[in-house]
Amino acid sequence: MTSDVWFIYNRERLGEKNANFIAILKEKAEKLNLKIDILDVGRFIISTEDNGKLYYKGELVKTLPKIAFNRAPSAIELLRFLELKGVNTINNSESIVTVNNKFKTHCLFTKHNIKTPKTIYTPSKRISYNTLKGIFGPSFIAKDNTGSLGEGVFLIKNENDFKNLPKIKKYIYQEYIESSFGKDLRIIVLGDKILGGVMRSSSNKKEFRANLAQGGIAQKIEITKEIEIIAKKVQNIFNLEFFGLDLLIDKDGLTVCEINAVPGLKSFRYIKDVSISEEIYKYIQKEL
Repeated sequence: MTSDVWFIYNRERLGEKNANFIAILKEKAEKLNLKIDILDVGRFIISTEDNGKLYYKGELVKTLPKIAFNRAPSAIELLRFLELKGVNTINNSESIVTVNNKFKTHCLFTKHNIKTPKTIYTPSKRISYNTLKGIFGPSFIAKDNTGSLGEGVFLIKNENDFKNLPKIKKYIYQEYIESSFGKDLRIIVLGDKILGGVMRSSSNKKEFRANLAQGGIAQKIEITKEIEIIAKKVQNIFNLEFFGLDLLIDKDGLTVCEINAVPGLKSFRYIKDVSISEEIYKYIQKEL
């Protein structure tokens, strides 16, 4: 581990896709003559001894990188450690923590006049369907406040749906944008550049979620001025260098569904003229 760049991923999260993912990363790096270490977040141990020590696969890490590019949602403490040691992290830990709290992001959206579905949170587990019906109407969205990949998101149409919600720590409740049923836009931003965008669509007419992790499909879209303005605003608010922006299609324009500081990139296999890994490496080279 002597390179200036670490690419941090989560082997456990990738599962069977791991080998192909690593092979592609190494191949693209070699083409650009970029020396990197591709490291599994689960193999690190962080210690407070002697003002902080780091171990990888049981061995003491003697040389830290200049840049750590993070693709692991579980790497927050590792990023914080690296930041304390002067390493430039992409994205930085505090930005990721903020974005991972969906209710906080929606509060910031409204504070900065970014259109987003009406959203509420309550610490009480006793809130009733009738109370929520009075706020949103008979249909609304229940969402895990820290979920991802479309998991922990439910369309509530009646009291029975509400009573059958899985028990999780924290839900937020949102206005249901019916015009965006089964479809949304995923935009990927890196630095001051929008790398591209796709419309994701559910392949199941009964499925309201468009995430590819839930079986959706995607097709390339053109980036409009409206998308550019929203993306720039979001980037400035959350201090993100690399992120995914999910937009719902409302009757009178686009509305921000959520942002992801460690976005899934599966949909970008539908954009043949953009290599996300190459763009990331070129960006890192500029940062170096």
